[in-house]
Amino acid sequence: MVTPRQRRVEANRIVIRVDGDLQSLVPVYLKNRKNDVKAIRTALHRDDFMSIRIIGQEMRDSGSGYGFDKISAIGMTIESCARASDPGGVNKSLDELIFFLKNVEVVYI
Repeated sequence: MVTPRQRRVEANRIVIRVDGDLQSLVPVYLKNRKNDVKAIRTALHRDDFMSIRIIGQEMRDSGSGYGFDKISAIGMTIESCARASDPGGVNKSLDELIFFLKNVEVVYI
């Protein structure tokens, strides 16, 4: 029998197919994005939008190269919100990134 929690987990699962040649790199890449979440939160507490912008730009530029177009899109939004000094927009994007990182399942092809 499938429990309601199992149904929620299944419904939230995000399957991303990634080139098998990146198998040793992807776990480190995703761990670094989790570290970015912490760094952005710290920068938000200091109103350091320059650091947030740089982190967002790095995510924008790197995500698609690893097969994570969603990370690139989130990074672009974080960068844009940081340029506008918009903490609400940054927080909304952080929530989206956290959800993605929590629910992504990588399948190597």
